[in-house]
Amino acid sequence: MYQERGADMKPVERAGYLAYGRTQEHRYRREMALDLIAEGLDRCQSPYVAFSGGKDSSALLHLVMQVRSDMVARILTSGESRQIHGNIDSVLSWWRERYPGLDLQEVRV
Repeated sequence: MYQERGADMKPVERAGYLAYGRTQEHRYRREMALDLIAEGLDRCQSPYVAFSGGKDSSALLHLVMQVRSDMVARILTSGESRQIHGNIDSVLSWWRERYPGLDLQEVRV
């Protein structure tokens, strides 16, 4: 099963991140990021998110999905990627269930 984000954090660390998420600064930065994403998507004819399944690309994909719910994301899921992410199939299933409009394309080489 795909582990919920932050499940491996210490409780005090998780509480700190959750508290920051409720601050005006965080809301401002999030809105700025969403505006930049919307502007970028408007400029592209066929945008997609290059997705690795890691925390950074997961955060970006989550933000993009807030702006556009029918997004394409591409992930390399062969060879080394399967060794690095032993649970990649459950990770992809989690994303597909959470965001039904997401076209999560697996690239196999």
